[in-house]
Amino acid sequence: WEGKFERIVEEIESEGAASSVISAERLCSATPRQIDRAMERLRDFEVHAVYGIRDMAGLLTSEWQESVKHANQRPLHVWLDDVRAHDPDWFWKANTLNEILERWTVGEPAHTHVVTFPPPGSPTDEVWNRFAAALGWSGEVETATDRPNESLGLVEATLMSRVQERIPK
Repeated sequence: WEGKFERIVEEIESEGAASSVISAERLCSATPRQIDRAMERLRDFEVHAVYGIRDMAGLLTSEWQESVKHANQRPLHVWLDDVRAHDPDWFWKANTLNEILERWTVGEPAHTHVVTFPPPGSPTDEVWNRFAAALGWSGEVETATDRPNESLGLVEATLMSRVQERIPK
């Protein structure tokens, strides 16, 4: 991550596009100092902070699946116990809405937005449509992929966890 944000901003400047989107879950856990540095670097731009939120059941299973892909070997029930005990603490830094909005409400409050995620089975472009509407964008926008972002099922996640157990550290 060292220097990555600077490179992203330089790329945005060189492109000269009317609008750019920087999207990374890790931005949710940024400290006030890190946010201040980012806002200083982006001082020549109109910055909007958009937070996407999903229902807690979907969020928890999605986060567990993501952790399994990154070598977590704990079954879902053990991982949930850890989350309830605030371990990993990162989960709560990235998913406690009021704290995130307090840190990321920078500049005009009208530039801070919350977008709710649609339920499973919704059209694949619905998140994008909600995001665009929050920013007041209209018209057709080309997205990078039409591939749905499908979650692992319990069977797939369990298999992935078992595979992770057998991979040398």
